[in-house]
Amino acid sequence: MATADAYEDERIATLERELAVLRRSAASAVATWVPPGHYSSPIPDAAQLLARGEELFFRGHRSLPGIDLNFTRQEELLRLFLPFYAE
Repeated sequence: MATADAYEDERIATLERELAVLRRSAASAVATWVPPGHYSSPIPDAAQLLARGEELFFRGHRSLPGIDLNFTRQEELLRLFLPFYAE
């Protein structure tokens, strides 16, 4: 078990190093008329994304206020299209 934990720890450390490199390169590569995160910027502010990650990327929501996603009909359509998946 210790080997798996050590591997996981090393993998996490590697990903954190890669993330740091990407953050530095993204910060230096951005040259728009407004800073990332500004309402006119096509580039989001990475710090805001990280800070609000749970809120923005939580997959547990099954509804959006004011929007009817009609899951029942979507499931019916999925079953209808399923035979065509192999094509």
